[in-house]
Amino acid sequence: MNVRAVTADEIDQLAKLWFDSWQDAHAQILPAELNRLRTLENFRDRLEAELEAIRVIGPPGAPVGFSMVRHDELYQLYVSAASRGSGVAAALMADAEARLSEAGVKTAWL
Repeated sequence: MNVRAVTADEIDQLAKLWFDSWQDAHAQILPAELNRLRTLENFRDRLEAELEAIRVIGPPGAPVGFSMVRHDELYQLYVSAASRGSGVAAALMADAEARLSEAGVKTAWL
């Protein structure tokens, strides 16, 4: 699997992937107020602000998963429902671990 840098024109697809995956994983267990704050636009804004920290898997223009590294942490990791169980998450994790190691991080957080 090819993990690669995200391109700015993929932000809308990633925002939708993140929104859908977040709803699937978190909406039923977190407070309603937080659910109201986690809009598609909120995810889009957060992705735009962290563009340099994001890596994706999937063909150009159609990412199926992404990771975001921040400081000493794998800050976000999401995979589309259709790609779960395919090894996408493992490849993104390995890439994030390598990036953190290259940055000199000795203890990383998830």
